[in-house]
Amino acid sequence: MLVAVLLVPVFSSAAQAANRWTSVGPYGGEFVGALVVDPVTPSTLYAATYQNGVVKSVDGGTSWFRVPVGTTPGSFWALAIDPNAHATVYATDIHKGVFKTTNGGASWAPVNAGLPSLGVSAVTVV
Repeated sequence: MLVAVLLVPVFSSAAQAANRWTSVGPYGGEFVGALVVDPVTPSTLYAATYQNGVVKSVDGGTSWFRVPVGTTPGSFWALAIDPNAHATVYATDIHKGVFKTTNGGASWAPVNAGLPSLGVSAVTVV
């Protein structure tokens, strides 16, 4: 019984440490509407930001850079990665519609044909 009592505080401290979050950006507090992780390369992240457009990290969030989506920056709210083609990412700008890259963010093209409105706030790949 004494061993169990001594282990509880140690376990509790370890659990508390594991539940701490650390800010890794982007841009020190930028509003992020969505964050997606590349399923093949988990150190590659994309974030949809309201002021800086779409930003990308290739080092697990330690550093970020903008990727040129349309007339970046924009008001981006949602992202989705195609699970079968991880270099294909969709991003939604609430004023300009949906954009698609097939090369990991190097270039983007609008894919708005057939949409009744450009005010898209969510996207998914099925």
